[in-house]
Amino acid sequence: MVYGIGIDLVDTTRMERVIKRWGDRFIHKIFTPGEVDYCQKKRTPAVHYAVRFAAKESLFKALGRAQGRGIRWREVEVVRKRGEPPSLGFSGATEIRIKNSGAKRILLSLSHEAGIGIATVILES
Repeated sequence: MVYGIGIDLVDTTRMERVIKRWGDRFIHKIFTPGEVDYCQKKRTPAVHYAVRFAAKESLFKALGRAQGRGIRWREVEVVRKRGEPPSLGFSGATEIRIKNSGAKRILLSLSHEAGIGIATVILES
């Protein structure tokens, strides 16, 4: 049964401007080392950062305002294993919070096109 859904859009040009302005300070505040490594290997890193940012925001929305509080950006990671669809990984206090949320399955969809990054998260109980 679906008990939470979240969707978020991120303007990839805006993400590029934020990265240019704040650089590593922003990147290392929001993204895990694995995400940074993945994005930096791409021809247009800002596009991939934007999609990952949207995925994290989508999770916060799917959890709802109260449950999403206290979740740390870097404790949520978009994981991309070869030959598999993207998924979300968790660590620290966020991992415990997700386990206690009742979510038995977390579905993630990512896309980017024409300057927009989009992500959808569905939580199933």
